[in-house]
Amino acid sequence: MNFYTTERLELLKYRQFQKGGVKMRDTPKGPHRKVFFIVGGIAAAIILCGAVAIMLLNHPIQLRSDSAGVEFVTEDGQITCVAVRGQFPYVLVNCPMENDYVQDPAGNVTEKICTYTMQAEPSFFGQSMATMKLNIEASNEMTCTYILKFADKDVKIVNGKVVE
Repeated sequence: MNFYTTERLELLKYRQFQKGGVKMRDTPKGPHRKVFFIVGGIAAAIILCGAVAIMLLNHPIQLRSDSAGVEFVTEDGQITCVAVRGQFPYVLVNCPMENDYVQDPAGNVTEKICTYTMQAEPSFFGQSMATMKLNIEASNEMTCTYILKFADKDVKIVNGKVVE
């Protein structure tokens, strides 16, 4: 029976390697390679899902009037404020506004019409939730009309009262 020392085995492997019979490796082929491919596959899947989510959710959506983030604040039966808070991932509330003024023949303003399109934009990295507060004016000299365009319906507020 032949007993070989470690040095003798290394020498035998080296001679076989020189002849082309044995391929020498620095790292073992077994479980390390499997772990590398599994971890790499998981990392690639996470990166791919993140990229797809950013591309698909990159446009603003129109909010609904009955969503949890829309609150009509009333005082003495009149609406004084509309608070809009975005819901994840659409946390940045952005409501473009258009102003129109109606004048009488003398040039005096009789009605102020503000139209808001209620939208929210997605936010993923480092931006916190933003709440938009819209103060509703009521005047005796002119009519203040606010039209809030939601996805499901338009809400019209005239001098602090909701008009259907």
